[in-house]
Amino acid sequence: MHMEIRDMINSIKDLGLSVKIDTNGSFPDRLSDCGADFIAMDIKTAFSRYSSVLPENIDREEAVEKVRESISLILKSGKPHQFRTTMVPGIVGVEDFQEIIPAIQGAHTYLLSGFRPGNTLDTAFSVIDPYDESIIDTTAELLRNAGIEVKTVLNRTA
Repeated sequence: MHMEIRDMINSIKDLGLSVKIDTNGSFPDRLSDCGADFIAMDIKTAFSRYSSVLPENIDREEAVEKVRESISLILKSGKPHQFRTTMVPGIVGVEDFQEIIPAIQGAHTYLLSGFRPGNTLDTAFSVIDPYDESIIDTTAELLRNAGIEVKTVLNRTA
């Protein structure tokens, strides 16, 4: 989000430190050649359903195009990277990965996280039951079958 991200990254790297960027893909122009050593990007759902997770006051078609552009930039960057999705029932399901997988071919790793209800920004999500582990396993298998290394985190409460 920060306009001066490149300068900030360069200052950190001048200290001899490595830099990881976490993004939702909204600003591909700032992501391009930003100088980060590692890039992690959230993919919320299938592109055809992205409008359901976007604010109403933005151009949704343009926003989805920016997400796609960010994915492409990351894949072409040659930098270590990871795409990730929190498996939130009603937002993303196994079927959405039929649309996501073609866009991320060549990805280094994909992190699937189980949704954990509770203290959420939108209280409607605090009562959603998380997916059963088998749904996350099925989604992981789809990604593995596409040649993508997958890591899973269930995020279950004790």
